[in-house]
Amino acid sequence: MVRRATALPVDMRGLRELQMVGIAAQAFGLVALLLALYFADPAYRYDLRVFGAIGSLFVSGLCAVLFAKTATTMFVLTLLTLSLLAEGFVRLTAPSALAVAWCLVLGAVFSLVMAPIFASLVQYAAGLVAIWAVFSRGRALYLSPQHDPVWNAMLIGAVVLLGVFLNITYSALREVAHRHRLKLADMAYRDALTGIANRRSLMERLRRLHETGALPRVQLLMLDIDDFKPINDRFGHDQGDAVLQALAACLHDQAAGALVARLGGEEFAVLLEQGPPDSASALATRLLQAARRLPRHPEATPEPLCGPLTISIGIAAGRSGDAPADLLRRCDGALYAAKRAGKDRFVVDAPAAGG
Repeated sequence: MVRRATALPVDMRGLRELQMVGIAAQAFGLVALLLALYFADPAYRYDLRVFGAIGSLFVSGLCAVLFAKTATTMFVLTLLTLSLLAEGFVRLTAPSALAVAWCLVLGAVFSLVMAPIFASLVQYAAGLVAIWAVFSRGRALYLSPQHDPVWNAMLIGAVVLLGVFLNITYSALREVAHRHRLKLADMAYRDALTGIANRRSLMERLRRLHETGALPRVQLLMLDIDDFKPINDRFGHDQGDAVLQALAACLHDQAAGALVARLGGEEFAVLLEQGPPDSASALATRLLQAARRLPRHPEATPEPLCGPLTISIGIAAGRSGDAPADLLRRCDGALYAAKRAGKDRFVVDAPAAGG
Protein backbone atom coordinates (compact mmCIF):
# COMPACT_ATOMS: atom_id res chain seq x y z
CA MET A 1 0.00 0.00 0.00
CA VAL A 2 1.25 3.33 -1.05
CA ARG A 3 0.57 6.44 1.66
CA ARG A 4 3.53 8.70 1.29
CA ALA A 5 2.65 12.25 0.39
CA THR A 6 4.00 13.63 -2.87
CA ALA A 7 4.02 17.07 -4.40
CA LEU A 8 1.34 15.89 -6.81
CA PRO A 9 -2.17 14.57 -6.13
CA VAL A 10 -1.21 11.07 -7.28
CA ASP A 11 0.28 8.06 -5.52
CA MET A 12 2.74 5.66 -7.10
CA ARG A 13 -0.03 3.72 -8.80
CA GLY A 14 -1.49 6.97 -10.15
CA LEU A 15 1.97 8.01 -11.34
CA ARG A 16 2.30 4.79 -13.34
CA GLU A 17 -1.15 5.28 -14.83
CA LEU A 18 -0.11 8.81 -15.82
CA GLN A 19 3.02 7.40 -17.45
CA MET A 20 1.00 4.97 -19.53
CA VAL A 21 -1.42 7.67 -20.70
CA GLY A 22 1.45 9.96 -21.68
CA ILE A 23 3.40 7.25 -23.49
CA ALA A 24 0.32 6.01 -25.36
CA ALA A 25 -0.66 9.53 -26.49
CA GLN A 26 2.85 10.34 -27.67
CA ALA A 27 3.31 6.99 -29.39
CA PHE A 28 0.11 7.69 -31.29
CA GLY A 29 1.57 11.09 -32.23
CA LEU A 30 4.73 9.43 -33.54
CA VAL A 31 2.67 7.06 -35.68
CA ALA A 32 0.73 10.05 -37.05
CA LEU A 33 4.00 11.83 -37.86
CA LEU A 34 5.39 8.81 -39.71
CA LEU A 35 2.17 8.32 -41.69
CA ALA A 36 2.09 12.00 -42.65
CA LEU A 37 5.72 11.79 -43.70
CA TYR A 38 4.95 8.71 -45.82
CA PHE A 39 1.95 10.28 -47.55
CA ALA A 40 3.48 13.75 -47.97
CA ASP A 41 3.69 15.35 -51.41
CA PRO A 42 6.62 13.75 -53.28
CA ALA A 43 7.66 17.22 -54.37
CA TYR A 44 8.59 18.06 -50.80
CA ARG A 45 12.22 17.43 -50.10
CA TYR A 46 12.85 16.29 -46.55
CA ASP A 47 16.15 15.66 -44.87
CA LEU A 48 15.41 12.18 -43.55
CA ARG A 49 18.52 12.29 -41.37
CA VAL A 50 16.94 15.09 -39.34
CA PHE A 51 13.72 13.13 -38.95
CA GLY A 52 15.74 10.05 -38.01
CA ALA A 53 17.57 12.00 -35.31
CA ILE A 54 14.30 13.45 -33.97
CA GLY A 55 12.69 10.02 -33.99
CA SER A 56 15.63 8.39 -32.22
CA LEU A 57 15.73 11.04 -29.51
CA PHE A 58 11.96 10.82 -29.15
CA VAL A 59 11.93 7.03 -28.70
CA SER A 60 14.84 7.26 -26.24
CA GLY A 61 12.90 9.86 -24.27
CA LEU A 62 9.79 7.68 -24.18
CA CYS A 63 11.83 4.74 -22.88
CA ALA A 64 13.31 7.00 -20.20
CA VAL A 65 9.78 8.12 -19.22
CA LEU A 66 8.82 4.46 -18.84
CA PHE A 67 11.56 3.94 -16.25
CA ALA A 68 11.18 7.31 -14.48
CA LYS A 69 10.95 6.90 -10.70
CA THR A 70 9.72 10.35 -9.70
CA ALA A 71 7.01 12.70 -10.91
CA THR A 72 9.55 15.49 -11.55
CA THR A 73 11.72 13.28 -13.76
CA MET A 74 8.69 12.12 -15.68
CA PHE A 75 7.55 15.72 -16.20
CA VAL A 76 10.91 16.89 -17.56
CA LEU A 77 11.22 13.91 -19.90
CA THR A 78 7.62 14.28 -21.14
CA LEU A 79 8.22 17.97 -21.84
CA LEU A 80 11.28 17.02 -23.87
CA THR A 81 9.55 14.28 -25.90
CA LEU A 82 6.53 16.48 -26.65
CA SER A 83 8.83 19.25 -27.86
CA LEU A 84 10.66 16.79 -30.11
CA LEU A 85 7.36 15.52 -31.52
CA ALA A 86 6.19 19.08 -32.15
CA GLU A 87 9.49 19.89 -33.86
CA GLY A 88 8.97 16.91 -36.14
CA PHE A 89 5.54 18.19 -37.21
CA VAL A 90 6.89 21.71 -37.76
CA ARG A 91 9.56 20.39 -40.10
CA LEU A 92 6.98 18.15 -41.80
CA THR A 93 4.69 21.11 -42.61
CA ALA A 94 7.48 23.54 -43.51
CA PRO A 95 7.44 22.93 -47.32
CA SER A 96 3.67 23.48 -47.53
CA ALA A 97 2.21 26.85 -48.52
CA LEU A 98 -0.22 26.43 -45.61
CA ALA A 99 2.51 25.61 -43.09
CA VAL A 100 1.48 28.34 -40.64
CA ALA A 101 -2.14 27.21 -40.70
CA TRP A 102 -1.10 23.62 -40.10
CA CYS A 103 1.06 24.71 -37.17
CA LEU A 104 -1.92 26.56 -35.68
CA VAL A 105 -4.11 23.46 -35.96
CA LEU A 106 -1.40 21.15 -34.64
CA GLY A 107 -0.70 23.47 -31.73
CA ALA A 108 -4.37 23.32 -30.78
CA VAL A 109 -4.39 19.52 -31.04
CA PHE A 110 -1.27 19.23 -28.88
CA SER A 111 -2.74 21.61 -26.30
CA LEU A 112 -5.82 19.45 -25.83
CA VAL A 113 -4.06 16.08 -25.98
CA MET A 114 -1.60 17.24 -23.30
CA ALA A 115 -4.36 17.96 -20.78
CA PRO A 116 -4.53 14.46 -19.22
CA ILE A 117 -0.77 13.86 -19.46
CA PHE A 118 0.41 16.38 -16.87
CA ALA A 119 -0.46 15.92 -13.20
CA SER A 120 -0.77 19.60 -12.25
CA LEU A 121 -1.82 22.90 -13.76
CA VAL A 122 1.68 24.35 -13.36
CA GLN A 123 3.17 21.48 -15.35
CA TYR A 124 0.48 21.78 -18.00
CA ALA A 125 1.18 25.53 -18.32
CA ALA A 126 4.88 24.77 -18.83
CA GLY A 127 3.92 22.26 -21.51
CA LEU A 128 1.75 24.83 -23.28
CA VAL A 129 4.57 27.37 -23.34
CA ALA A 130 7.01 24.82 -24.76
CA ILE A 131 4.64 23.51 -27.43
CA TRP A 132 3.49 26.90 -28.67
CA ALA A 133 7.09 28.13 -28.70
CA VAL A 134 8.02 25.25 -31.02
CA PHE A 135 5.01 25.60 -33.35
CA SER A 136 5.07 29.38 -33.61
CA ARG A 137 8.81 29.94 -33.42
CA GLY A 138 7.96 32.73 -30.98
CA ARG A 139 5.22 34.37 -33.09
CA ALA A 140 2.06 32.60 -31.93
CA LEU A 141 -0.27 35.51 -32.77
CA TYR A 142 0.80 35.49 -36.41
CA LEU A 143 0.35 31.83 -37.25
CA SER A 144 -2.67 32.26 -39.57
CA PRO A 145 -2.07 32.89 -43.27
CA GLN A 146 -3.74 36.31 -42.95
CA HIS A 147 -1.64 37.20 -39.88
CA ASP A 148 -4.75 38.17 -37.95
CA PRO A 149 -3.55 38.59 -34.33
CA VAL A 150 -7.04 39.09 -32.89
CA TRP A 151 -8.42 35.91 -34.44
CA ASN A 152 -5.31 33.99 -33.43
CA ALA A 153 -5.49 35.29 -29.86
CA MET A 154 -9.15 34.25 -29.60
CA LEU A 155 -8.50 30.78 -31.02
CA ILE A 156 -5.38 30.07 -28.98
CA GLY A 157 -7.00 31.53 -25.87
CA ALA A 158 -10.08 29.33 -26.28
CA VAL A 159 -7.96 26.23 -26.83
CA VAL A 160 -5.78 27.01 -23.81
CA LEU A 161 -8.80 27.64 -21.56
CA LEU A 162 -10.37 24.37 -22.68
CA GLY A 163 -7.09 22.58 -22.04
CA VAL A 164 -6.83 24.14 -18.57
CA PHE A 165 -10.38 23.02 -17.79
CA LEU A 166 -9.60 19.48 -18.94
CA ASN A 167 -6.34 19.38 -16.98
CA ILE A 168 -8.05 20.55 -13.78
CA THR A 169 -10.81 18.00 -14.30
CA TYR A 170 -8.38 15.13 -14.88
CA SER A 171 -6.27 16.21 -11.88
CA ALA A 172 -9.36 16.31 -9.66
CA LEU A 173 -10.39 12.83 -10.81
CA ARG A 174 -6.89 11.51 -10.11
CA GLU A 175 -6.98 13.01 -6.63
CA VAL A 176 -10.37 11.43 -5.92
CA ALA A 177 -9.07 8.07 -7.17
CA HIS A 178 -5.98 8.48 -4.97
CA ARG A 179 -8.11 9.12 -1.89
CA HIS A 180 -10.34 6.18 -2.66
CA ARG A 181 -7.29 3.94 -2.98
CA LEU A 182 -6.04 5.15 0.39
CA LYS A 183 -9.42 4.48 1.95
CA LEU A 184 -9.64 1.00 0.43
CA ALA A 185 -6.09 0.20 1.55
CA ASP A 186 -6.92 1.36 5.05
CA MET A 187 -10.05 -0.80 5.06
CA ALA A 188 -8.04 -3.78 3.84
CA TYR A 189 -5.42 -3.52 6.60
CA ARG A 190 -7.47 -2.19 9.52
CA ASP A 191 -10.06 -3.90 11.70
CA ALA A 192 -13.39 -2.16 11.18
CA LEU A 193 -14.66 -2.70 14.74
CA THR A 194 -11.65 -1.71 16.84
CA GLY A 195 -9.73 0.56 14.49
CA ILE A 196 -6.43 -1.29 15.02
CA ALA A 197 -4.57 -3.41 12.47
CA ASN A 198 -6.14 -6.66 11.31
CA ARG A 199 -4.75 -10.15 10.69
CA ARG A 200 -3.86 -9.30 7.11
CA SER A 201 -1.76 -6.37 8.29
CA LEU A 202 0.10 -8.55 10.80
CA MET A 203 0.75 -11.27 8.23
CA GLU A 204 2.03 -8.73 5.71
CA ARG A 205 4.42 -7.32 8.30
CA LEU A 206 5.66 -10.78 9.26
CA ARG A 207 6.18 -11.61 5.59
CA ARG A 208 8.31 -8.51 5.07
CA LEU A 209 10.36 -9.26 8.19
CA HIS A 210 10.89 -12.80 6.93
CA GLU A 211 12.03 -11.54 3.52
CA THR A 212 14.57 -9.17 5.11
CA GLY A 213 15.87 -11.81 7.53
CA ALA A 214 14.65 -9.89 10.59
CA LEU A 215 12.05 -12.41 11.76
CA PRO A 216 14.40 -14.18 14.24
CA ARG A 217 14.73 -10.89 16.16
CA VAL A 218 11.02 -10.32 16.81
CA GLN A 219 8.78 -11.34 19.70
CA LEU A 220 5.10 -12.06 19.25
CA LEU A 221 2.35 -11.96 21.87
CA MET A 222 -0.96 -13.63 21.11
CA LEU A 223 -3.76 -12.99 23.60
CA ASP A 224 -7.34 -14.03 24.04
CA ILE A 225 -10.15 -12.75 26.32
CA ASP A 226 -11.02 -15.33 28.97
CA ASP A 227 -14.61 -16.61 28.92
CA PHE A 228 -15.75 -14.12 26.29
CA LYS A 229 -18.67 -16.15 24.92
CA PRO A 230 -20.90 -15.67 28.02
CA ILE A 231 -20.67 -11.89 27.55
CA ASN A 232 -22.12 -12.16 24.05
CA ASP A 233 -24.67 -14.76 25.08
CA ARG A 234 -26.00 -12.84 28.09
CA PHE A 235 -25.74 -9.22 27.06
CA GLY A 236 -25.67 -9.33 23.26
CA HIS A 237 -23.01 -8.88 20.64
CA ASP A 238 -23.17 -5.08 20.84
CA GLN A 239 -21.93 -5.20 24.43
CA GLY A 240 -19.35 -7.79 23.46
CA ASP A 241 -18.16 -5.42 20.73
CA ALA A 242 -17.80 -2.67 23.35
CA VAL A 243 -15.55 -4.93 25.40
CA LEU A 244 -13.42 -5.69 22.34
CA GLN A 245 -13.10 -2.00 21.58
CA ALA A 246 -12.09 -1.20 25.15
CA LEU A 247 -9.42 -3.92 25.17
CA ALA A 248 -8.10 -2.83 21.77
CA ALA A 249 -7.69 0.74 23.06
CA CYS A 250 -5.95 -0.62 26.16
CA LEU A 251 -3.53 -2.70 24.10
CA HIS A 252 -2.77 0.23 21.84
CA ASP A 253 -1.92 2.42 24.84
CA GLN A 254 0.16 -0.17 26.66
CA ALA A 255 2.09 -1.36 23.59
CA ALA A 256 2.88 2.03 22.08
CA GLY A 257 5.22 1.69 19.11
CA ALA A 258 4.40 -1.98 18.52
CA LEU A 259 2.03 -3.41 15.95
CA VAL A 260 -1.24 -4.30 17.66
CA ALA A 261 -3.67 -6.36 15.58
CA ARG A 262 -6.98 -8.08 16.02
CA LEU A 263 -6.71 -11.58 14.61
CA GLY A 264 -10.41 -12.32 14.75
CA GLY A 265 -13.13 -12.72 17.36
CA GLU A 266 -11.66 -12.01 20.82
CA GLU A 267 -8.07 -12.84 19.76
CA PHE A 268 -5.39 -10.16 19.44
CA ALA A 269 -1.66 -10.02 18.74
CA VAL A 270 1.19 -7.65 19.57
CA LEU A 271 4.39 -7.71 17.50
CA LEU A 272 7.61 -6.42 19.08
CA GLU A 273 10.34 -5.83 16.52
CA GLN A 274 13.01 -4.63 18.91
CA GLY A 275 13.92 -4.73 22.57
CA PRO A 276 15.67 -7.08 25.01
CA PRO A 277 14.61 -10.74 25.26
CA ASP A 278 12.49 -10.09 28.35
CA SER A 279 10.58 -7.15 26.83
CA ALA A 280 7.69 -9.38 25.74
CA SER A 281 7.30 -10.80 29.26
CA ALA A 282 7.39 -7.32 30.77
CA LEU A 283 4.75 -6.14 28.31
CA ALA A 284 2.60 -9.21 29.02
CA THR A 285 2.68 -8.42 32.73
CA ARG A 286 1.51 -4.87 32.04
CA LEU A 287 -1.23 -6.10 29.71
CA LEU A 288 -2.56 -8.54 32.30
CA GLN A 289 -2.71 -5.78 34.89
CA ALA A 290 -4.30 -3.29 32.49
CA ALA A 291 -6.93 -5.81 31.38
CA ARG A 292 -7.93 -6.45 35.00
CA ARG A 293 -8.80 -2.78 35.31
CA LEU A 294 -11.39 -3.17 32.55
CA PRO A 295 -14.91 -4.39 33.44
CA ARG A 296 -16.28 -7.48 31.76
CA HIS A 297 -19.31 -5.41 30.89
CA PRO A 298 -19.40 -1.67 30.12
CA GLU A 299 -22.27 -1.14 32.56
CA ALA A 300 -22.79 -2.28 36.14
CA THR A 301 -24.20 -5.80 36.13
CA PRO A 302 -24.87 -8.50 38.72
CA GLU A 303 -22.26 -11.12 39.51
CA PRO A 304 -20.57 -13.07 38.13
CA LEU A 305 -20.08 -11.03 34.95
CA CYS A 306 -19.49 -7.63 36.52
CA GLY A 307 -15.98 -8.60 37.66
CA PRO A 308 -12.73 -7.55 35.98
CA LEU A 309 -11.75 -8.63 32.49
CA THR A 310 -8.96 -11.18 32.23
CA ILE A 311 -6.87 -12.32 29.31
CA SER A 312 -4.49 -15.18 28.55
CA ILE A 313 -1.28 -14.55 26.63
CA GLY A 314 1.11 -16.72 24.67
CA ILE A 315 4.60 -15.49 23.80
CA ALA A 316 7.00 -16.77 21.16
CA ALA A 317 10.30 -15.37 19.91
CA GLY A 318 11.48 -15.71 16.35
CA ARG A 319 14.06 -18.36 15.59
CA SER A 320 16.55 -18.82 12.81
CA GLY A 321 14.84 -20.49 9.87
CA ASP A 322 11.37 -19.51 11.07
CA ALA A 323 8.61 -18.77 8.59
CA PRO A 324 5.72 -16.56 9.77
CA ALA A 325 3.51 -19.64 10.10
CA ASP A 326 6.06 -21.26 12.45
CA LEU A 327 6.11 -18.25 14.75
CA LEU A 328 2.32 -18.05 14.81
CA ARG A 329 1.98 -21.77 15.50
CA ARG A 330 4.34 -21.69 18.49
CA CYS A 331 2.74 -18.52 19.84
CA ASP A 332 -0.71 -20.07 19.52
CA GLY A 333 0.53 -23.15 21.37
CA ALA A 334 1.80 -20.98 24.22
CA LEU A 335 -1.57 -19.23 24.38
CA TYR A 336 -3.44 -22.50 24.75
CA ALA A 337 -0.95 -23.56 27.43
CA ALA A 338 -1.86 -20.39 29.36
CA LYS A 339 -5.55 -21.27 29.00
CA ARG A 340 -4.99 -24.79 30.30
CA ALA A 341 -2.90 -23.49 33.21
CA GLY A 342 -5.86 -21.52 34.58
CA LYS A 343 -6.11 -18.37 32.40
CA ASP A 344 -5.29 -14.79 33.45
CA ARG A 345 -1.58 -15.41 32.87
CA PHE A 346 1.06 -15.65 30.18
CA VAL A 347 3.17 -18.56 28.98
CA VAL A 348 6.40 -18.25 27.04
CA ASP A 349 7.13 -20.79 24.35
CA ALA A 350 10.04 -23.14 25.18
CA PRO A 351 13.01 -23.04 25.48
CA ALA A 352 12.48 -19.77 27.36
CA ALA A 353 11.24 -19.83 30.94
CA GLY A 354 7.46 -19.68 31.49
CA GLY A 355 5.64 -16.85 33.13
